[in-house]
Amino acid sequence: VNESPDMYAFIYDAKRFALYNRSVIEQAPLQLYCAALLFAPENSIVRRRFKDCIPHWLKPRVQAHWNAALQTLEGHFSSVYSVAFSPDGKQVVSGSWDRTVRLWDAATGKALQTLEGHSASVSSVAFSPDGKQVVSGSDDKTVRLWNAATRKALQTLEGHSAFVRSVAFSLDGKQVVSGSWDQTVRLWDAATGKALQTLEGHSDSVSSVAFSPDSNLLPTLRVSDYWVVEGEANILWLPPDYRSTCKAIWDQTVVLGHSSGRLSFLRFRQGPKLVIYN
Repeated sequence: VNESPDMYAFIYDAKRFALYNRSVIEQAPLQLYCAALLFAPENSIVRRRFKDCIPHWLKPRVQAHWNAALQTLEGHFSSVYSVAFSPDGKQVVSGSWDRTVRLWDAATGKALQTLEGHSASVSSVAFSPDGKQVVSGSDDKTVRLWNAATRKALQTLEGHSAFVRSVAFSLDGKQVVSGSWDQTVRLWDAATGKALQTLEGHSDSVSSVAFSPDSNLLPTLRVSDYWVVEGEANILWLPPDYRSTCKAIWDQTVVLGHSSGRLSFLRFRQGPKLVIYN
């Protein structure tokens, strides 16, 4: 980097150019000299180096610099409802309304596996801690376990009476937790598929679940009807700008995903809070 900054900058820009245009490179390689250059950012080194190849019959307004998005993974035929990284960061898993779970190479964006078996949309996916298994929750009311390498379905966990909206592995990979619109949280043995416990008490659908860092306790924070709820108590009302299309909860942190692409992180500390009951 220090010895040849110009070369480093060119290689970095070329990588961004290739990742951003991976889809068109695979489907229509000659479009590299047309669409790929045409829609590259104004300050892209590759665009400037090959500016004479850019068509003169179209002048779209493009962004000045590469944005934060590295690449777009295409292959699902409907909305993508859930995504997660593997523990080593080398793969991505996605769940979609097209009823499939897909595995992707995080570095290249290449589609690696398509896991089929659910009979309704897949709303939640996660890797096991060792990265060898994937768990998925679906609107078909089931939780499924998959071998990430072979695509083989390992277990189908049945017991929920409504949509399964969130799933997660324990840190030791021995248990799976699921949350459902049937207002329950269920614990399962990941090896045998046996139902271990049904946790009841919610008065509305359960949209997010996770294990605590020591895998002994499940967090009590959740988001429901524009409120952050702890146990049965409403503790924080969310104004319109903070209402989420998806959310994740880890320990005492709530992460809200918004349709604009923005993320909001809410960190709650232990101690007394103002409580509002319905």
